[in-house]
Amino acid sequence: MDSVPRTARGNRRRRSGSPLYGQLLTATVESAADVIAIRFNPIGEPGDQREITPLAVLELVAAGMAGASIVLPDNAIDLDTALAEEWVTHLLAEPAWLADLDPGALPDPRAVVADAGTVPEQWRSIPLVALPGLAR
Repeated sequence: MDSVPRTARGNRRRRSGSPLYGQLLTATVESAADVIAIRFNPIGEPGDQREITPLAVLELVAAGMAGASIVLPDNAIDLDTALAEEWVTHLLAEPAWLADLDPGALPDPRAVVADAGTVPEQWRSIPLVALPGLAR
């Protein structure tokens, strides 16, 4: 009796010759650490432009920032308005904004990420992530 021919579909382990997306992303970030990953300029003036490097983006990701997080590198919108939205989970705010904000307004103590070296006294008990180079 002849055996039934079998396809190779379920028998062999598939291996891709190309690197995974995560590997490509990591290699890109490591090889281009000093280039600009995000550029934000709300009104188009040269002095209003804010730039973030890939290493700063990695620090944001390590701090829990996700693709749906709100990042405010400058006063593009009112901070109180942003916090009033229920879907806002993380904010990158400049330390000057924190002086005017009531600490009780935050839904989560990790909701504001700022330069910890210039945080006002009322915010020192709240854990903040230091992001060097993002403050003015």
